[in-house]
Amino acid sequence: MRIFPSPEYIQIEQDKFEEKTESGIFVEGEREIRKPMSATVLAVGKKIKYVKKGDRIFYSLAQSRGIFTKDGVEEFYFIKEEDIVAKIEE
Repeated sequence: MRIFPSPEYIQIEQDKFEEKTESGIFVEGEREIRKPMSATVLAVGKKIKYVKKGDRIFYSLAQSRGIFTKDGVEEFYFIKEEDIVAKIEE
């Protein structure tokens, strides 16, 4: 299946977040909603200028009007450009 975001949205894939317990065990967890999250841009709408497919970003869930949907096993996240806090360059 191919997905094309509407002109003002960006499709992202969230980075996996693992939390280490005191005993050294890693568990998948949820970040606090106010902390910036990191993700990879999968597709961009036609009006998006700041990022392109493949860019890595930090975005804020606290102010986000993002959309999450699940189709079987796949999860899809769509955010607006103004929800991006920063681009990551390595």
